Amino acid sequence: MAKERQITCESCGRSMPRYKSAPIFKKVFGEFRKVYFCIGCAKHRGIGVHEAKRRVKQGFRGRRPPAKKP
Repeated sequence: MAKERQITCESCGRSMPRYKSAPIFKKVFGEFRKVYFCIGCAKHRGIGVHEAKRRVKQGFRGRRPPAKKP
């Protein structure tokens, strides 16, 4: 059995297993990257933990331009 990967919280710097964190996509220098928050920081910032994990599992869908009608 493999050991769970450790990550650090983007806000407070706490180290924890990845499954105990709330991942979100953040735009940094024009690119989207996945950042992780601990449960306490996620609640303080108003990030729904289950909602964040569901969005990441579905994959990020950026804004698409409206379809042009012929």
